[in-house]
Amino acid sequence: MDPISIMMGTVSLIGLGTSIFGGMQQHKGAEQLAAAQKNIVGLEQQEDQVRRTAMEVASRRSQLEVIRRNQQAQSQALATATGQGAQYGSALAGAQASIQGTSLTNLVGLQQNLASGEQMFDINAQISQQRIAEINAQTTMNTGQGLSQLGAGIMGAAGPSSKMFGNLFGGGGGSSVGGWSPVPGGLTFD
Repeated sequence: MDPISIMMGTVSLIGLGTSIFGGMQQHKGAEQLAAAQKNIVGLEQQEDQVRRTAMEVASRRSQLEVIRRNQQAQSQALATATGQGAQYGSALAGAQASIQGTSLTNLVGLQQNLASGEQMFDINAQISQQRIAEINAQTTMNTGQGLSQLGAGIMGAAGPSSKMFGNLFGGGGGSSVGGWSPVPGGLTFD
């Protein structure tokens, strides 16, 4: 067997080994990247939950403030009407109705804002879930690509390696693995 064939076969095997190692490293890196991206999404979800809680607390405080102001305005209207001797007149009833209407309008506005905020946080949660699905799909694609490259490397190395081994063991060589025998004159696998 000529030395150039041995050298080419050896280089081919080294290339195959390097390709396998590179594919394994690529797969490991892709898994680490996917884990980091999932952790980031998880932290963003926690951050959104904190913001959601803060929004809900602020909304409750605002609602309580509207109710407090309503009670204060009702009391002030009653005190003013009583001071003028008009606590049984229609002016007091009109003032109280106006105060109540304004308070209810403010409460409805706060409830609508809260509902809109809740909807936005729900949509953000769905977006986060889709980002996790995207990360999983990308990881699957990277694994498939790595396996495909590994397979291509093995197939590329099969020709030169089989020729080298065929020449070493007395076979005719060629591009197939068959036709070689470990012992001259021994069993032949065709």
